[in-house]
Amino acid sequence: MDPTFAFERESLVAAPVAQVFAFHTDPQNLILITPTEYQLRLIQAPDPIQTGSLVIFEIALLGPLVLPWLSRITELVADSHFTDVQAWGPFSHYRHTHRFIAAQGGTLLRDTVMYTPPLGWWGLATELWVRPRLEALFDYRHRKTQELCVGASEPI
Repeated sequence: MDPTFAFERESLVAAPVAQVFAFHTDPQNLILITPTEYQLRLIQAPDPIQTGSLVIFEIALLGPLVLPWLSRITELVADSHFTDVQAWGPFSHYRHTHRFIAAQGGTLLRDTVMYTPPLGWWGLATELWVRPRLEALFDYRHRKTQELCVGASEPI
């Protein structure tokens, strides 16, 4: 059996659940909450996503090397959660569940990722490279979600 790892990040977003959920189910916003060094480019996605949707994008994970990533939405419950599973991409397995939980002061945003590095047991060495990048990526995504959702809800 190949090694599987878990990663979780959560933060409080000072905006209502419905707003944060709608923001995350608009695939165009994935570009806004991804650091520019990943050169994320959305190729295909319905707006908004729904169960069964296929989202196709390109991402630079190793400098100039740009890889296609196909992700299928396997579950979506409005204003609660959705899960995307890599159908094709850089990991042997990648399952990402986005949860939106009503909390005092806004929405508790919780991202849970279960992943298996490429190359089976040989891929264990990549965990030393993958984990810090996941932590930085999701820290950035949570900060940008806070910034963009709170900014959108404040009166002009």
